[in-house]
Amino acid sequence: MQDYIKDAINISELQYDLKNISSDDNKAIEEYTRKEIVNEAKYVLSLYNEGGTLANEDLYCDDKKVRKEAANQVKQLKQYIKKYQ
Repeated sequence: MQDYIKDAINISELQYDLKNISSDDNKAIEEYTRKEIVNEAKYVLSLYNEGGTLANEDLYCDDKKVRKEAANQVKQLKQYIKKYQ
């Protein structure tokens, strides 16, 4: 398995998203190119900045644990994009 795939599935929100799109596309996650997964990571990251999304609500949630996990997802997504872009 390619490193960009391994790293992507270690980010829970990206893994969840990739499982959904691979199911819709009837293909394995491993079949996506690095560019496609980086673009998906950018999309997932954008959800944290878009008002009205669950990801955005988590990032600004009153629950400190939820907010911390969302911030961690944002950090991981940014690092992934920087590494593989």
